[in-house]
Amino acid sequence: MVIPVIGISASMLVTEDGSCLGNEQAYVNKHYVRALTSVGAAPLLLPIVEMNDSLIKVQLQQIDGLLLSGGYDVNPLLYGEEPLPELEYILPERDEYEIKLIHMALAMKKPVLGICRGMQIINVACGGTLYQDLSQYSLKHFKHQQKSKTDTASHTVEFIPNTKLRNIMNVDATKINTFHHQAIKDLAPGFVINAKAKDGIIEGFERIGDDFVIGLQWHPEMMMERDASMQEIFRSFIDFAKLA
Repeated sequence: MVIPVIGISASMLVTEDGSCLGNEQAYVNKHYVRALTSVGAAPLLLPIVEMNDSLIKVQLQQIDGLLLSGGYDVNPLLYGEEPLPELEYILPERDEYEIKLIHMALAMKKPVLGICRGMQIINVACGGTLYQDLSQYSLKHFKHQQKSKTDTASHTVEFIPNTKLRNIMNVDATKINTFHHQAIKDLAPGFVINAKAKDGIIEGFERIGDDFVIGLQWHPEMMMERDASMQEIFRSFIDFAKLA
């Protein structure tokens, strides 16, 4: 039985009090681990490393697929904008590392799944831009930072016909959770939208072609216990990883 190994990009937590003040820790939320193991994959943490192509190549050689996790805002300088007052905490070393990770993973034809910030950094890495804050969005928008349990469905997302994601989910629309204040503005070349909220905010995209490069603005890994359909996203991801 083939057990695919999925690399999960790690965020960084800096200790702000106690005896280890300033200690930097690589971490991922356990929901990602549970989501992957539930569909038969072995998760592997990918900590931020210095900008060394050889090290990143070795990391990618150990995995069959790449999951880009959520986290801090993306540095707007990377998509040609100056920071607005609404911009929240950024971690430039993570941005730079993940952009290199994405480019090399795509060159190696690894399946890639980006969740929340993970979707946003794929877009920036491939030439797209972001709304630094939804206050920039010209139309009236829904609340996209819910104040409820993480597995609570907060608003509707509609899937675009004839996309991979629509075929995976096998429904025209579903209810999702939401935890973001940034969003896709200009979609990267070579990608198509596969999901939108009813206020027009892009909730998902995928790269054109036969490979698996999908970004989701919501957190399906947090909803799997309540909504089994979310597991289909990870099943499809793992199916592609088995072919890598």
